[in-house]
Amino acid sequence: MKKSLLSGLFALLTLAAFAQNNAKTSKGRPNIPGTFLVEIGVNRALNASDTFNIGLWGSRSLNLYYQHDIKIPILKGKFSFHPGLGFSMERYKFKDALVLEYDANEELQMQRLGIPVLKSQFIANYIDAPLELRFSANPDDQARTFKTSIGFRPGFRISSFTKVKYEENGETKQFKSKQRWNLNDFRYGVYARIGVGNVNLFGYYNLSTNFKEGEGIQGKDINTLTIGLSLGGF
Repeated sequence: MKKSLLSGLFALLTLAAFAQNNAKTSKGRPNIPGTFLVEIGVNRALNASDTFNIGLWGSRSLNLYYQHDIKIPILKGKFSFHPGLGFSMERYKFKDALVLEYDANEELQMQRLGIPVLKSQFIANYIDAPLELRFSANPDDQARTFKTSIGFRPGFRISSFTKVKYEENGETKQFKSKQRWNLNDFRYGVYARIGVGNVNLFGYYNLSTNFKEGEGIQGKDINTLTIGLSLGGF
């Protein structure tokens, strides 16, 4: 899966480089038909059980998207549509040395291992296809203009695993458990972005539950909220 992720990232970077090399200039700025976005945000779990206790910064998302730009010929091209494709890598860092495991009844629970746990994380990776409607106050000066966007983002799970770092016999060890973890394979949510030029704040709310209905941690159906910073590559 790491190999497929790296291949996908290379494809996105190649596409961005190709677009940049073939761009025409308009008023001193490359007229590139797309946007390469890097988003970094913190994740919060809503409707979660009390044992789903996560750290703030350690529970974060990294999104890498390429979006194509389609101008809408109204209000002097201030509105545009941006279909895209990319990766979302989400992680949740647990507090209190708790580890995500199945209990004897094959239900998800936060448990203790009986050994000193140094770090416990739950990681899920997705392929997303954001669909965005954007308003630009001055479409001829994209590098400095005010922008705001709303969008819908469906996605498919491509991998999920826990990663635990622990201490045993004076040595620091680590293990991963790659499973489905009762996650929904398909997810969807809405987002909004606001800012100036290539620097924006964004918020994403997952309308679908992260886990299958009734199969989350302690049977809870968890939704997530991500808030962070969005940077446009060009």
